[in-house]
Amino acid sequence: MRLVIRPRSNMPPAHSRPNGSAFALTPKPMAGARRLKDWIAGIELDALTLPLGLGVLLLLLAAAALGMLFGMRAQRRRDRQSREDPVAVENAHELTIARWVEEGQRLFNVWQERVAHVTELQARLDAMAQEMDQLRAQVSRIDDLRAETSGLSHKARFLLLEQSGCGRC
Repeated sequence: MRLVIRPRSNMPPAHSRPNGSAFALTPKPMAGARRLKDWIAGIELDALTLPLGLGVLLLLLAAAALGMLFGMRAQRRRDRQSREDPVAVENAHELTIARWVEEGQRLFNVWQERVAHVTELQARLDAMAQEMDQLRAQVSRIDDLRAETSGLSHKARFLLLEQSGCGRC
């Protein structure tokens, strides 16, 4: 808005006004603002339609700004990748083969680790089998000793009976 100084005819005398001036500052609307008001009145926007339209416009502007932001980030990422890994089109198949070789090496290493683990488990299983055989031999020896002890116990009873029976005879 522009301010225009013009005299007021309905103003009190200058000596009764606080600043003592005969002129007052009054706002004069600009021509563009007047045309905007006329246009708004011409299309008859109500109190809800104008803020809603402005809100949609702001939302579209925000979406466009976000799109530009994400586009710039993607471009920077592509530029960074092209600087870090410059691969020509003729080398693309070599790169693919190199990745397959690396994957094959990784799988071979995993396979070797698993074979080593299975070998370790097999060795532990063999040691446990030997220990079980030793325990079976010990159990068999204990059973033999029990049988021998039982036989000797019967003989000892028989001898005791004979001795005690002969004394009566």
